[in-house]
Amino acid sequence: MWIAASAGGAEVARRFSIQVAVIHMGAARVPEVGPFHLKMTAEEAVTASHAFTDAVIVPIHFEDWAHFSEGAEDIARAFQGARLEHRLRWPERGRTVEIELPIPMAKAG
Repeated sequence: MWIAASAGGAEVARRFSIQVAVIHMGAARVPEVGPFHLKMTAEEAVTASHAFTDAVIVPIHFEDWAHFSEGAEDIARAFQGARLEHRLRWPERGRTVEIELPIPMAKAG
């Protein structure tokens, strides 16, 4: 399992066989760091997901606070555009997340 809030997945993927990637998304922004973001953007998460070719992707920490500049729709759209939406597992607040491994392959078409 890989838990991340920033980029760097390629090196981890080279060293370890990751089956589940829990990724802090939402592209959080605060004035103190200027135009930079504190959590991954949806596109950065897609890039990280390409490094973990067989991993289930669990997006977390992307809603309910004003400093998030991307939400679930942005994440879903980015993963759909990359044809990786079948790898997403959306957690529900206060609920246990059960993840079936290995993940089913996407249907062509």
